[in-house]
Amino acid sequence: MDWLGPTRADYPTQELIFNRQFQDAPNGSLFDWTIPAQRSVGISRGQGLEVRFAGTENVELNIKQFAVVSPGRYHFSAETESEDLVTDQCPFFHVYDPVNAARLDIATPQIRGTTARSETNLDFTVTPDTQTLVIQLERRESERFDNKIQGILHVYQVSLVPVDHRLK
Repeated sequence: MDWLGPTRADYPTQELIFNRQFQDAPNGSLFDWTIPAQRSVGISRGQGLEVRFAGTENVELNIKQFAVVSPGRYHFSAETESEDLVTDQCPFFHVYDPVNAARLDIATPQIRGTTARSETNLDFTVTPDTQTLVIQLERRESERFDNKIQGILHVYQVSLVPVDHRLK
């Protein structure tokens, strides 16, 4: 956790996701969130991350960060809420090995429509060949004629911890 530097403070010891509640602006490190600017997507931070899709484009979204991992069992969770997310391709979380996705490539269900604040969970095993994971909030471009996405996604927090060290 030395890479956190002075921002370490009371950061949970076994948490592998930096800035898990999006409280701070990204610091430019691969181990913090990379949030690309897009003209038809408004992104703000406050109580988590708010992603507003304007409904004017077929947007591909890739908000991500990397995490260094050891072999073993892991638990991923994301606390989200949505308002009127409409299109056939909606946002979801994607966790994968960036060197070889055949070793690990899992995703949460797409977050569609209007949903109450809730938690999504994934448990998985990292093999000895995997040393890094990408945790990504993703939206793939739609191939349909009505492909423009609109609505709001709130991401309150994201977590990745070894199973033996789940946060309480």
